[in-house]
Amino acid sequence: MLAEVGLILVWLALAAVLYAAFAAFVGLRQADPRWALSARNGVYATTGLLGLALILLLVAFLDDRFQIRYVAQHSSRDLPLYLKASAVWAGQEGSLLLWALLQALFAALAVGGDRTLWATIFLSLITAFFVAVTLF
Repeated sequence: MLAEVGLILVWLALAAVLYAAFAAFVGLRQADPRWALSARNGVYATTGLLGLALILLLVAFLDDRFQIRYVAQHSSRDLPLYLKASAVWAGQEGSLLLWALLQALFAALAVGGDRTLWATIFLSLITAFFVAVTLF
């Protein structure tokens, strides 16, 4: 159940960040600040969704949920707590999820100021790339 929720969160993050890029583009074309605000909120939502997905993965490692293949491959009951926590990014999937979250955090910080909508578009598309690589 935990793995399915995490996967749904990552898919929702991809949808949110693609929406953010679209909303920023529409806001740029129509010069409508409501679209710009919506794009910014999409970037924030993406960051939150990816953060929740990474927290769920961390919980799976700390709780020894070995029915999740990724946890079974990169963890053990004998590992100390700090190694279980760092095992979250031990494999490709967890590492890509961490990188997607870091990119989303950077995008959220960058669009928080008075940046142009072009920055929101490009940062959203870069984040979408990282999330898509995580999923596929």
